[in-house]
Amino acid sequence: FTTEAHVRFGYHGGEVFEFSGDDDMWIFVNGKLALDLGGLHAPLKASIDFDAQASALGITKGKVYNMDIFHAERHRDDSNYKVTTNLECFETVEVPTQVSR
Repeated sequence: FTTEAHVRFGYHGGEVFEFSGDDDMWIFVNGKLALDLGGLHAPLKASIDFDAQASALGITKGKVYNMDIFHAERHRDDSNYKVTTNLECFETVEVPTQVSR
């Protein structure tokens, strides 16, 4: 399966996006490749330190930017995928235990 997400975030300084998994993951920030874990591989960890990569990503504190996330799961079992971030674009969502149709 695959996942594609497009979010906007305010860059204030100190933001970090961390990913670990055995899946393909590509993240573009401001139209520039910020994280590339494409291809078949064992579980790996990678992160985007927005302060350290600000110049390469063309981002400036106090402005809003696009982040485009592309993920592909190639394994049929034993998948693992973890994202940790302090970006404010991700909000907690209550998922109902029962869905009405």
